Amino acid sequence: IQPSGVIMKQMRKSNLSIFAVVFSLFLVGIIMYNDNVKSIAYLTSPSPFSSLFGDGGAVELPPEECDLFTGKWVFDNKTHPLYKEEQCEFLTEQVTCLRNGRKDSLFQNWRWQPRDCSLPKFKARVLLEKLRNKRLMFVGDSLNRNQWESMVCLVQSVVAPSRKSLNQSDDPRKHSIIDRIIMPESIEKHGVNWKDVDFLVFNSYIWWMNTVYIKVLRGSFDEGDTEYDEIRRPIAYERVLRTWGDWVDHHIDPLRTTVFFMSMSPLHIKSSDWGNPDGILCALETTPILNKSMVFNVGTNYRLFSEIGTDYRLFSSVENVTQSMKVPIRFLNITALSEYRKDAHTSVYTIKQGKLLTREQQNDPATYADCIHWCLPGLPDTWNEILYTHIISKSSSYLHVLYVGVIVLPLFLLGCYLYNEKQRFGQFQEFKKDNLQEENKEKKIGLVSLEVCDVFTGKWVLDNVTHPLYKEDECEFLSEWVACTRNGRPDSKYQKWRWQPRDCSLPRFDAKPLLEKLRGKKLMFIGDSIHYNQWQSMVCMVQSIIPSSKRTLNHTAQMSIFITEEYNTTISFYWAPFLVESNADPPDKRDGKREPIIMPGSISKHGENWKDADFLVFNTYIWWTRHSKIKVLRRGSFITNESEESNEVGIYSMYEEVLRTWKNWLEQNINPNRTSVFFSSMSPTHVRSSDWDVNGGVTRKCEKETEPILNMSKPVDVGTNRRLQEIAVNVTKSTAKVHVTFLNVTTMSEYRKDAHTSFYGSRNGRLLTPVQKADPRTFADCYHWCLPGLPDTWNEFLSLYIIHRS
Repeated sequence: IQPSGVIMKQMRKSNLSIFAVVFSLFLVGIIMYNDNVKSIAYLTSPSPFSSLFGDGGAVELPPEECDLFTGKWVFDNKTHPLYKEEQCEFLTEQVTCLRNGRKDSLFQNWRWQPRDCSLPKFKARVLLEKLRNKRLMFVGDSLNRNQWESMVCLVQSVVAPSRKSLNQSDDPRKHSIIDRIIMPESIEKHGVNWKDVDFLVFNSYIWWMNTVYIKVLRGSFDEGDTEYDEIRRPIAYERVLRTWGDWVDHHIDPLRTTVFFMSMSPLHIKSSDWGNPDGILCALETTPILNKSMVFNVGTNYRLFSEIGTDYRLFSSVENVTQSMKVPIRFLNITALSEYRKDAHTSVYTIKQGKLLTREQQNDPATYADCIHWCLPGLPDTWNEILYTHIISKSSSYLHVLYVGVIVLPLFLLGCYLYNEKQRFGQFQEFKKDNLQEENKEKKIGLVSLEVCDVFTGKWVLDNVTHPLYKEDECEFLSEWVACTRNGRPDSKYQKWRWQPRDCSLPRFDAKPLLEKLRGKKLMFIGDSIHYNQWQSMVCMVQSIIPSSKRTLNHTAQMSIFITEEYNTTISFYWAPFLVESNADPPDKRDGKREPIIMPGSISKHGENWKDADFLVFNTYIWWTRHSKIKVLRRGSFITNESEESNEVGIYSMYEEVLRTWKNWLEQNINPNRTSVFFSSMSPTHVRSSDWDVNGGVTRKCEKETEPILNMSKPVDVGTNRRLQEIAVNVTKSTAKVHVTFLNVTTMSEYRKDAHTSFYGSRNGRLLTPVQKADPRTFADCYHWCLPGLPDTWNEFLSLYIIHRS
């Protein structure tokens, strides 16, 4: 102890000594750590830890740092196949295509090459060392058994014949069940066999694809019950995944067990999907699909332009459920890379009901070709290469952590100790005080970091303590059009739902910080009536803290302007439903009865009113959805009533042209150092109750909806035009000079079928009559939103960005 005390006394004399020691220790630790990382994880040469890896097993890039599922197929007859069919005694007749008469063998020689990295060479000894005294289990259908057979063949060659065995209890006759019935909430009988496993690999897909509706048993198989309900496939699948997810969360210890879920294995039953109209299912295919132009991006991953039988609604359900679970799930997305492999199926070189196909059956591929399962060696070996990469990279990560714990961390902690000792003598007290104030400030705003938290992904939570954010009768600026309670709506629950992001919490809305940020500035909403809806919400959210004598509301031809004298702030709305000039711009033309005509290149007339704003919030959507085509005025003027119109143009190309005009205006007229620009995504409509599966669509539109869609993981399709949204995303991202913040309120709003004005708004400036209310198909407004309500949440997002980013 004494020598340390002497050293500390000497170090107190000099700031330089403290920082020199800290920096030196930390630098040494970093150098040693980096050198060891290189020797362990990236080099194949021997290292002090090589014995832990068996014969190597270096991974060029950990799977967390590389997208292993985006790439291309490369012909490689040197390293592939990874084993030979005749050398694996454990292969069943179902997958031994060459033995069963297949003439070509090129399907065995394709290697998957990820775009930005390389898969490590599969080494059975490395995997078996990792699995020593452990259990790896594949759970699922015959596709997972296909992958299991592949894995057995990949590792068996390095195991002595006397030290390996196989017990097979599968009865192929069980696969012929046509009338398939499930118990979606019953999984315990299976689950008891999974509990003590170290690596679990799940899948479930192909058995769902026989019918559109799934039979769900009322009761139990054990009790001989036979009555069932028929439920749509995506709904039943979602229920089953939730049951599985709950089981995993309650029974799996993630410190011991690693859980994987394999995505859908595609089938190839329609040869025209890959441009071979003369093909017969997959029977005549000998090469993969190599034309990359047949692929397009659908937001989460790449897939063939033709879906070739993959039900992506089920794919989305798996993604959503696995991402929402407490236990980490490694979702291995092998679907897209497998969609290219039309050549790799067992086709007519397989068995049916436990017997090889006869010559007559092989000559009838249209009836007998199996385009579901895969030959071995073949595609499932690639799935296992990816699985192998994840399993062995986990050990590398643990070694890194171990090395940090043993060498780097103690050095770093020693440096921290010396640094803290210096703080004790008061020389850093001021810094400490400032830092504490900053921490308190962060706590006050709810610890939301917009850089690391996706505020648009989450769930709706009923909260009648903090919501609504204001009361309808306390906001004098609400128009009759959105005051639903005042207009006779009997329920008010729609006002009390709070949005809860998945990975963080929104700070409780406080008008004062927002108005302080807006002091002496102008906030302007530009767009259609949905944006007017949001503008009214914002006015009501801030007006309560402003004395009535210090706030006014003015209306001009195309603007509504809320002015706060106390903060010298204006919050205004500018009517421009298409952003560019249109025949819907004059105030008396806002009813939407006239067929819209636009001038896609003319925006400067509107833009003159936007130039001096400090915060611009744009939207344009609802008016685009009324027709598949739109009339375009290329020459002339609405003012002079000249009408040299072009032919009608499709909305998609015209929407993009308009947004390009808007983008160009921004880059020529907006100074990003002064003005922050936002673009709000599409506000959804709820006009078909069948979209959310209520009473089989008996209710009409949104008329009787009183609660959100609470199954947040279920993909919802309520008529939102995704193509228009994709165009908006692409254009806003392409703005180079002016940054545009894209506020993606669409998905979270799609769940709010309960929040529309329905009967309780106005139509053409008048409340609905009893006769109109009796005709919801015509008069229920499922476009606009009651206030207080959903637009308040949109403004919570907007306020968050204004306060913390501008």
